[in-house]
Amino acid sequence: MKFALFFIIFIICSRIGYSQKISGSVFHQDVPLPYASVTIFDEKDSVYITLLTDEQGWFQTTNYKNAGKITIAVTYIGLKQSKKSYTTAELSKPLLIKLERSKQDIEEIQVIGELNKVMLDVNKRVYKFNQSDFIKNTTADIAINKVPGVVFSEEIGLKLDGYQTPQLYINGIASSTHNLKNIEVDDIEQVDIVNHPSARFNVERSSGIINIITKHKATPFYKGRLQVTKGTLLERTGVNPSFSFKKGKWLVKMVWDKSRNVQKTNTDMYRSAESLSYYQFNFRKSTVVQDNGNIEIRRDIDTTSSIFLRSAFFGYKLNGNTTGKINNIEFLNASRDKYWIYTIDGVYDKKIREGLLSIKGNYNLYRKEDSFLIEKEEKFENTINSGLSDIALETSFNHKPDLLNWASHDFGAKYVNRTFLQVENIKYKQHNIGIYSDWRIKVNPKIEISNSMYFDISKNNVGDYTNTYSTFLPSITIDWKKKNTAKFSTSFARRVNRPNPMDLNETIIMLDPTTFQKGNINLKQASLSTLTFSYVNAYRNNFFTANIFYGANRNVIFQDVETIQDTLILSKSNLGNVNRFGGVIGHDLSLGKSINIYTSAGVNYNQLKKSDNEQLFNSGYGFICTGNISTKLFNRITTVALFDYNSRRYDLYATTKERPFTSLLLSVNFIKDKVNLRLAYVDVFKINARREIYLSSPSFEQTTYQNRNFSNINIAISYSFGKKFSDAVRNKKIKSDDIQLR
Repeated sequence: MKFALFFIIFIICSRIGYSQKISGSVFHQDVPLPYASVTIFDEKDSVYITLLTDEQGWFQTTNYKNAGKITIAVTYIGLKQSKKSYTTAELSKPLLIKLERSKQDIEEIQVIGELNKVMLDVNKRVYKFNQSDFIKNTTADIAINKVPGVVFSEEIGLKLDGYQTPQLYINGIASSTHNLKNIEVDDIEQVDIVNHPSARFNVERSSGIINIITKHKATPFYKGRLQVTKGTLLERTGVNPSFSFKKGKWLVKMVWDKSRNVQKTNTDMYRSAESLSYYQFNFRKSTVVQDNGNIEIRRDIDTTSSIFLRSAFFGYKLNGNTTGKINNIEFLNASRDKYWIYTIDGVYDKKIREGLLSIKGNYNLYRKEDSFLIEKEEKFENTINSGLSDIALETSFNHKPDLLNWASHDFGAKYVNRTFLQVENIKYKQHNIGIYSDWRIKVNPKIEISNSMYFDISKNNVGDYTNTYSTFLPSITIDWKKKNTAKFSTSFARRVNRPNPMDLNETIIMLDPTTFQKGNINLKQASLSTLTFSYVNAYRNNFFTANIFYGANRNVIFQDVETIQDTLILSKSNLGNVNRFGGVIGHDLSLGKSINIYTSAGVNYNQLKKSDNEQLFNSGYGFICTGNISTKLFNRITTVALFDYNSRRYDLYATTKERPFTSLLLSVNFIKDKVNLRLAYVDVFKINARREIYLSSPSFEQTTYQNRNFSNINIAISYSFGKKFSDAVRNKKIKSDDIQLR
């Protein structure tokens, strides 16, 4: 009896010992990780249960009844998997599991400039901000000027290495530069600069890409900001509220920007076309109202997948009155222009082992209405409607082949269905299909190759006529690292300028009462091949860049001009070839944590020749120069001074001579850093106001002198509020490769 009683007690205790709950917390750098995947294996390595941590990084199982050791594997996107065996005794109390960054991820990027925080990867460079270099609540439109080689001003846009006009991406998704002022610098993880992107991003241009990656913030937060802007020299008003929050698996961001500007322009124009020549003088005053709204929603479905949605709206209204004379005959022109653009973006990401599957969709709807009232010797009134809509779909998969651990591969396909709407509701369609395969290969510790192959098919429907183009667009970049401080790069890329249905349509369409357009059904595609040699070097507090570039356009699509009295008829043809070459050097110097100085200078030559080798008017040399000084004073004030000059801008239709652009900016915080005052002096002393434009074609010449008065002192006051600030639209920050460019 005693033995039986002892046996029963032993069995009960044994059952209690092996029927226990398994619990614990998952952390990364002392931050709880919500929705981490926890998998428990039994002694036979069979999966017992898989569960997710809660918002505080906590997990707990039901009663676990198996005896012996068990194994727990914890995974989280972008972090190294933790897999460890535990005894029954160790499981008797809550576990503390810490995840770290993958060693492979850390070693993928070679740090070459510690003080500059500049890193070099295959075909790109990476910059990390030092938070102590900025006052609190500094936004990206100011901070990005501290990135070596990058300059930004709202008036001139983004510039890269003194000569490129890059496309902005935020967390891998193409974005407007308007969004820079809605991202705070302490929410930025890093800035990736891709100097020579694949044709998958743009088949018609090969300029660089700047991708801003925001930080991963696992904990809930909310934040907001309200900014009001007023111009003192010119009429300008604006308001910019924004609010974002994260709760559970949801992250939402909302931004609205409304502005009203008054523009004034004096224009003198001399036109000569065969037997006709005349002089026109006019003064134009325009009131422009712009609305820019944006809503972004991200949901983490589980630890391996997420969905992102963005809806954006841009509205533009212009009321302009022009008075002047044409050959001493007075005229009045009243124009009412308005257009709007509505965009929807969607991205689904799925982590599959070490690869990333992305499915992306995009819808754009554009409508424009131009109304004119012209009073000269008689009265003319008209309204012109036009529009565009397109739907784009893309699927890509980025992975590292199992047998090629020294390489990564990105392949996919994209489709665009575009509809052009012109007057009288006439519709024209274009279908674009692209297939691509991008490789990044590490030959040895010093040599790396980035190779891209893109096949493009473009089909145009113009009434009953169908036209199809097909093109192979390769690109390759070879990087050679010298020690750990410098890199030489050679890059070749081929792009194409595809005629659209409006270029092929031979029906004359009115663009405005004095300008008409006529297409050419025999147009060929124009090709652009570029070759670039680059050198970058980070040493001590310096960052040096040098670029030599050559571009060759073949079968360029040229816009010719015919004149009937004071009416222009624009037509297009494959006129000839264009050769462009030049060189730019840049130097970035950091003086402690307070001063950053960037300068660049270069020359370029543009040569346009017709098929018969006759050189045209808009060919010649140009000089480019950029200077930028940003400072932090007394831990409360930020200043930015910008100088930008391009002596001559050449394109296929015109040569533009401009004077230097200058701007000064001061930003200071008040009231516990919650209130920010920003003063911006744009176009100091109206230096940049005057420019000259020379148009030339085989049968037409025109010289225009413009005096644009947009010199202004803008005052902006903003109030920030919130708890646990974060701007992590891509909240699960992985590494640069996982934040795919969209």
